[in-house]
Amino acid sequence: MNIDDFFTKTGTYGWFQKRTYIFIFLVTLGGCMQAFLQVFVAGQGDHWCRVSQWENDTCDFTNVSQSECRELKRRLSTPLTNDDVLQSCQKYNLTGVDLETAIEDNITQYDVIGCDEGWYFDKSVFRSTMTEDWNLVCDNFGIPNLLQSIYMVGYLAGSVVYGSLADRFGRYYILLFCSFSAGGLGVLSALSPNVYIYGALRLLVGASVYGVDTCWFCAWYRNCISESTCPIWGGVVVRRSVSVLCASRISSHHTIVAMVDNGFIFGILCHNPGSLVSRPNQVKTYFIRLS
Repeated sequence: MNIDDFFTKTGTYGWFQKRTYIFIFLVTLGGCMQAFLQVFVAGQGDHWCRVSQWENDTCDFTNVSQSECRELKRRLSTPLTNDDVLQSCQKYNLTGVDLETAIEDNITQYDVIGCDEGWYFDKSVFRSTMTEDWNLVCDNFGIPNLLQSIYMVGYLAGSVVYGSLADRFGRYYILLFCSFSAGGLGVLSALSPNVYIYGALRLLVGASVYGVDTCWFCAWYRNCISESTCPIWGGVVVRRSVSVLCASRISSHHTIVAMVDNGFIFGILCHNPGSLVSRPNQVKTYFIRLS
C-alpha cells in the first residue's frame, strides 16, 4: 500500500497541510526555546573574587561614589595578569587588612590566593544565571558546556527511544506525551536547587524535545507535507530565535507558554496518514472521510 496513491486522490498540498504546518510551529515552539536557552541561562559576565570583610565599607574617607568605591575595592583586592588585566580567579590575601590600610600600603606585598569566599558578578548583562547561582566559573568553568553535552545525549536517546515508540504506538500519542513532558520538565529544570538535578532534568528534556521533532519532522513520504512544498528548516530557524526570551535561569519558565496551546491543538489534529498505512483497518476509514 503506497501513501502517494492516496495523496494523488485527496491532494498533496491544501488547507489540511497548511493548518498542520501552523500547528507544528506552535507545538514545537517550547522545544526550540529549550534547545537554545543554555546560551542564556549559562551566560557569564565579568566576575572577580569576593572579599567579605570589605563589604560594609562605604569608602567615606575617600569621598567617592558607590560605584567608584566598588571598583576601588576590586582593584585593591585583585592582582593583574601578565597583560595588565585584572584576575578573575585570584585575589590578594587580605585577612585582617581593612580598606583604609590597603589603600595606604603597597598592595602587591600580600600573597596571592584563590577565591576562597566566592565571587562577585557583574549584573549589567544577565540578571541571574546558573553560572552565578552555582559559581560555575574558574575551576568549574567547564560545567555549563558539560550540561549542554548532557542535553545532546538526551537528544540522542530520544531519537532512539521515542522514534521506536512512535512506530509502535503511533506518532500522535507519543507526540502528545513528549510535548507535555518537555514543557513540564523544562519548568522543573528552571527551579532546580543544584547543578546535579538540573543536569538530570536537562537530559530528560532533551529526549522529550527530540521526541517531538521525531514525530513531526519525518520523511515526506510518511507525512502530509511534502519536502518540495514545505520550508521546514526555514521555520526551524525562525522559531528557535525566540529563545532569546530566556535571558536568565529563572525566566526560562517562559518555555511553558508554548505548551499551553497543545491541548486544543492535539484535539484538532488527526493521526499522520503515513503512520496509518501500517494499520489496514484504520486507513480505509480515514481516507473515506477525507474524500
